[in-house]
Amino acid sequence: MSMDILTGSRHLELTIDQSNVPIALRVTSNELDALPCDNVFIGADQQFQDSPYFQSAHLWTSVIVSGPAIQPDTSYTVELWTLSNSQPQTIFTQQVFTNRWGDVNDDDRINARDLYSLVQLDASAWDEKTLLPFDIAPCQTDRMIDASDIMVVIGAFSSDVGTRESCVPSCP
Repeated sequence: MSMDILTGSRHLELTIDQSNVPIALRVTSNELDALPCDNVFIGADQQFQDSPYFQSAHLWTSVIVSGPAIQPDTSYTVELWTLSNSQPQTIFTQQVFTNRWGDVNDDDRINARDLYSLVQLDASAWDEKTLLPFDIAPCQTDRMIDASDIMVVIGAFSSDVGTRESCVPSCP
């Protein structure tokens, strides 16, 4: 079993191989300001919870993980768990890095192209999944592109550091 993982500054997009095997999804980070809890699992509603939620892999399809716990320029470990003799067992692990703060076009640089990509975006022509890379503010992303997103990119572009907004995640 495997999975593809795409990242943005404020989200992880998981696409899991289709199978009837029941699996749970776990996301962790060793970085202090991201995911302060040891057991952070993804629930049926694609939100964080503190215990594993097992369902058939084909029911997960594409999973979007976002919110205050997903920070820019941060390392995360994503695991697939299954049950073996009624005990949880890790069957897949992958480490991923989210984009730098303000890098909305995923080229690992913060420049005028990021601002241009954001300003030229016609939000009415895209679905929620397509808008995810551009929806980077506030901490709990609001599923819309607005002045707060533009100001983050301008701030990151002008400082060329990609300073992240202070988002404090809480344990589920």
